[in-house]
Amino acid sequence: MGLALVKDDRIARCNEAFAQILGYASGEMPGQSTRIMFGSDAEWNDRRAVGSRHFADGQASVAELELVRKDGAAFWASIEAQALDPQHPGTGIILALNDITARKRAEQELLASLLREKELNELKSRFVPTVSHEFRTPLSTILSSAELLRLYPDKLDDNEKLNLLTGIEDATKRMRRLLDEVLTLGRAESGVLRLRPTQLALSELCGKVVHEFCIGEGKQHTIVLEDRFDRETAELDENLLRHILNNLLSNAIKYSAPGSTVRLSVERADGNVRLTVEDSGIGIPPEDQPRLFESFHRASNVQNRQGTGLGLAIVKKSVELHGGNITYDTRVDAGTRFYVTLPLQPRASAAAA
Repeated sequence: MGLALVKDDRIARCNEAFAQILGYASGEMPGQSTRIMFGSDAEWNDRRAVGSRHFADGQASVAELELVRKDGAAFWASIEAQALDPQHPGTGIILALNDITARKRAEQELLASLLREKELNELKSRFVPTVSHEFRTPLSTILSSAELLRLYPDKLDDNEKLNLLTGIEDATKRMRRLLDEVLTLGRAESGVLRLRPTQLALSELCGKVVHEFCIGEGKQHTIVLEDRFDRETAELDENLLRHILNNLLSNAIKYSAPGSTVRLSVERADGNVRLTVEDSGIGIPPEDQPRLFESFHRASNVQNRQGTGLGLAIVKKSVELHGGNITYDTRVDAGTRFYVTLPLQPRASAAAA
């Protein structure tokens, strides 16, 4: 424990521990203003005012607060000030000082852990009803179509059979995609999802993804690829990049009217890959924007459109693993534009994630 005698806001004498805690040699301390312990004049004046009130009531002034060492480094300390004569504090004040940085750090880590546990519990409580609901529709489609094919094989013509089989196929794909979203998010939340970059033919991959949407869930929309990327390859994780493109394009299609245009542009900007996905759909209400990337959150204007609220959470995780960022512009009933920026080469911290 560091101990010091203070008179007229100056350190008269102190023990070795007091000087060491503040990063000084004991010989440097006598005559120093107590201001050296604080990060600003405002903090110093506040603590002196609080101490004066306590001394006037005959009490010690006890606090836990951030102080600064000689080198300017901040640290957490418990400090107790006791006037030798409460009626005349100017006669001297005894300061007792302890470095509690390790305890404060442990408290903060524990609090973060508890908050994380609370978030996971909330996530679990939302997971079961959401996923159960999303599985129910495709399962019903599969069961009803299979039953019709089993009961009426001779009464259904070829087109009717093909439509039922296509329905089963689409429902199966939807369930597989839902499972993939859930597993991907679970891996991201548990820290298991890793960045595995390779030299990727970016323009070719974007073209493949757009083609898949054109013959699949986006066949009622016009999907335009604007490819302005001027390099053959970029060092990206193909699996994570597909999560980014698939979810952003799927949302653009889902939340815009059939017949409208969805655009994906890819270009190089300031040494980064820049992807832009634009639609002219329902937009995102201002009250939903702060929670846009939270798991299971869905905007208030989605009405009866299917979805789990996992897509954008996965997109953000995938972007962050690359060391990139995602922003957006949106207007209700006028559309949304998402901007994804990814480094052409993964930063060291991202690659090590």
